[in-house]
Amino acid sequence: MNSVDLFAGPGGWDLAASALGLDPLGIDRDADACATRAAVGLRTLQADVYGLDPRDYGPCRILIGSPPCPTFSNAGGGAGHVVTDIILGCVEALAAGRDERARAREDAYVALLPKAEEEERAKATKKGREPNLARAAGKARREADMSLLVVEPLRWALTLRPRWIALEQVPPVLPIWERIADLLRAAGWNCWAGLVSAERYGVPQTRQRAILLADRERPVPDPPP
Repeated sequence: MNSVDLFAGPGGWDLAASALGLDPLGIDRDADACATRAAVGLRTLQADVYGLDPRDYGPCRILIGSPPCPTFSNAGGGAGHVVTDIILGCVEALAAGRDERARAREDAYVALLPKAEEEERAKATKKGREPNLARAAGKARREADMSLLVVEPLRWALTLRPRWIALEQVPPVLPIWERIADLLRAAGWNCWAGLVSAERYGVPQTRQRAILLADRERPVPDPPP
């Protein structure tokens, strides 16, 4: 079965998939992650998921996705929380057949710029230097673009219509996953979205993750520990 892993990183999902007899195509922009994947023989494409046409990678039976988490993570600056409404508007547009990702990125940048400038001014004052507003603008742009990547799995799902979907993110993304699950149900999938704790599934660490699972043919139960 053809399967695609978006934002595949060094291959966590795909090592598990290979144990099930699957061989996903992992797509990631980062050169080091792609080199790590290649070193262990995982199928890899170094590319920016945002710029790809999903139709070039079908038919697809299984879609996997772990969008970048830094702007939503508790360890990050919280940019993703600032633009959650913009993200939800973008997923609604995608479900309605409108690609408003570029506009949403720009709206997110405008929303994040004051925060980035304020942080830069505070750092400059603390260090006794002039604020670098160009640096602040660059940070706002990166965080806006990164935050909006969370909509990509929905775009790919609606285009390729895989039977199975499995998505992962940090816990604060759960409301976005829940809305995407609603939209996938309306498009014909059975879905489950919720939080899972890694130590209940055989992983020796206490790590919680927001998960979305979907199947176009059968109901999706809570994943049993």
